[in-house]
Amino acid sequence: MNLAAAGLAHETRNPLNIIRGLAQMISKQPDAAPAIQAKSREIIDEADKVAAQLNEFINYSRPREVHRSVLALGSVVSEVVRALNYDLEEKKTRLQIKGEQLSIEADEQLLRQALFNLLLNAIQAIDEGGEIQVVAEKRSPSEAVLELRDNGPGVPPSAAPRFLNPISRLRKMARAWDWR
Repeated sequence: MNLAAAGLAHETRNPLNIIRGLAQMISKQPDAAPAIQAKSREIIDEADKVAAQLNEFINYSRPREVHRSVLALGSVVSEVVRALNYDLEEKKTRLQIKGEQLSIEADEQLLRQALFNLLLNAIQAIDEGGEIQVVAEKRSPSEAVLELRDNGPGVPPSAAPRFLNPISRLRKMARAWDWR
């Protein structure tokens, strides 16, 4: 049953991404009425919410084995940024990638998913024309830090409990990474 549910969620995500992409195209049409552009952005926001829920469902219904390999962190970050380029341009967001070129040992898919989710959250949290920084820094021969910073409003204390569960999942994923 778990496998069937995960398959259904995965197959639902594909047409949802098409709907999101079409809504993005419509919202960027210069001749579209402001009301149409606004409704298109609402479709994008709702599609993102459903996609996040589907991802959570897939993650919980189908435990996956961690497959670690040596990766160039900068390449993974660049590919995720490229996937979010439309969202960055739409909000006129300035993104800077700073720091050292690091090689890490990580599960590439889990790392991409974590970076994608964190960057998308940052893009959605900041105002138009905001700034995001991705900074990689080696602290010792066996320790490094990857920070994502934005100039958004932050998480209000009243909403913090909602975020504890995803953070604990990110910490579990971080244990699967071996920084070099």
